[in-house]
This record gives sequence, structure tokens and C-alpha cells, in this order.
Amino acid sequence: MKITRYQTPVVKFEDYSMHYLAVPPKAVKALGGKFRARLVCSLNGTKPFHCGLNPLGNGEGYLTLSKQRMSDLGLRSGDTVKVELAPDTSKYGMPVPAEFREVLKQDEEGKRRFAKLKPGKQRTLLHYVAGTANVDLRIERSLRLLTNLKGLEEGRETIPALFGKSTRP
Repeated sequence: MKITRYQTPVVKFEDYSMHYLAVPPKAVKALGGKFRARLVCSLNGTKPFHCGLNPLGNGEGYLTLSKQRMSDLGLRSGDTVKVELAPDTSKYGMPVPAEFREVLKQDEEGKRRFAKLKPGKQRTLLHYVAGTANVDLRIERSLRLLTNLKGLEEGRETIPALFGKSTRP
């Protein structure tokens, strides 16, 4: 797997409270030249994380940094970081929580319906399940999401509906 390395400052979007890392055009090209690509990123040699490459303009891309990631890595706006990027070759663009994997094994219809979702929706559900350290809550979330999914008409799986929220006013 080809790894692209460079340095860049942590930048804050002017109108948002979000930070990002610019990906220079040369790095974008080395990573396949396409935006909306899934990548694995390591900053300053830390544990790699999954992310997405977004277009910034003029051939440049960016990677968002959550407040939690900034805090975990001790980063602040303006800090320069060493970036290592590689294409993400995982099936979903992020790890599948063990609890979700087990629930899918036991629910053929849920597994079939999950497989038919668009990749972004799959990642949203996986991210939600993985978003807690509590094992029981990960199991509960997995079961609830698949129950909601199976209760929806195929092709009508909106994010609010998958989370059990009505889309009606």
C-alpha cells in the first residue's frame, strides 16, 4: 500500500467551529486523484484513523478533524502536523464493531438490508454503534438500528428513519 507523507498546519474553517488539514494537489494525485475517497490517516505517527478526502478547490483537498481528535492528539489551530495517508481498502471505510458484526451474523434479513445501503449510510450506522465504550449499549444500538432498517420500505432508508425518528412534521 502506497503511503503519502507531507506536513501541513491545522486550520480552522472561518465560518465553522471545525478544523481541517489541507491535502496538497500532489498528494491528492498520489492517492488516486479522486475526491470523496476513503483514506487511512496518521498524524505525527499516532494510531491511524479512517477519514474521507474532500475537495477544497484548485486541486487541493482536506480532511476534517473533530474536536475530540484534536483534544486526543493535543492539537490546536496553527500547529504543524506530519501527515501519513494511504488508501482505505477496508470494506466499509471504517472498522465494524464486533457487536454489530455478531448481530448481522444472527439476522440474515438485517444483513441483506444493510448490504444494500449506500456506503455513507453504512458508515453512519457503524460510527453510531462504535461511538460508545459500553458493550451493552453497542449491542442495543445494533439491534435497534437493524430493527428500524427492516421496518422501512427498501429505497426509503433515510438517516432519521434509521435512527427511529419520524420524518413527518
